[in-house]
Amino acid sequence: MQSKKVKIKICGITNEQDVKFVNKYKPDMIGFVFASSKRRITCEQAIYLSGLLDKRILRAGVFVNEDLKRLLATARHCRLDIIQLHGDETESYIRKLQDLISMCNTSCNSLNTSENTIKNINANTDKDLNIYTTKTETTTATTTATATKTEIKVWRPYIWKSLRIKNNIIPVSNCNNYGGVDGFVLDSYRNESYGGTGKSFNWNITAGYGSLLNIILAGGLTPENVQEAINIVKPFAVDVSSGVETDGYKDEIKIKNFVNAVRAINKTQT
Repeated sequence: MQSKKVKIKICGITNEQDVKFVNKYKPDMIGFVFASSKRRITCEQAIYLSGLLDKRILRAGVFVNEDLKRLLATARHCRLDIIQLHGDETESYIRKLQDLISMCNTSCNSLNTSENTIKNINANTDKDLNIYTTKTETTTATTTATATKTEIKVWRPYIWKSLRIKNNIIPVSNCNNYGGVDGFVLDSYRNESYGGTGKSFNWNITAGYGSLLNIILAGGLTPENVQEAINIVKPFAVDVSSGVETDGYKDEIKIKNFVNAVRAINKTQT
């Protein structure tokens, strides 16, 4: 996931108008929130909105302390490219999630994805999107000497873990415990919330960690401050939600200005 250009994620997509805005300005990623939040949507809504989304835009799902099998059922049916863990998930939890993903690729029937877990999934919306990589497996038939090739589609979502910054301290020791995590979302700490704080932290404390931790910077970003944040933190990606909203709704002009601000600074780094 390393890149010189900073990636852009617009989180909290909830409706057709939001999708229209992101399709127009084409951030690299969008986020669906499946945890308790004013921006929370259902799996069925995410599938519908994904069908309207530009296929070049990756989809992240935000979860907080979710039951593992329920999380995986949602992620698989919604065809998520990124699983973003925004709660108190432990190293053991993440290892089990990785094991379940491997099991899913071997035999999805081994997972309990009953109607009680995911309701009214329309099979026609269960499309092959760009979360899939295609592997070619060669097998030899027992009745002939001819080798046959079978293409197997493998689902390999990225896994991001959120770290909430409290007292201007990055819990670097915690990062070392999360083997197999593809990136760390740095967000401001708030006692009553696991995310969506709309508050920034002291970006200067991240000096030297940008490339080391594969940082996705969140919390309090706006079109006006995102360039400063990128210059200080040097993150892999920036993640914004309330910073591109007006009165709780996604604002087209703010999305445009945010995307343009990031792309302008990317041009200076190429």
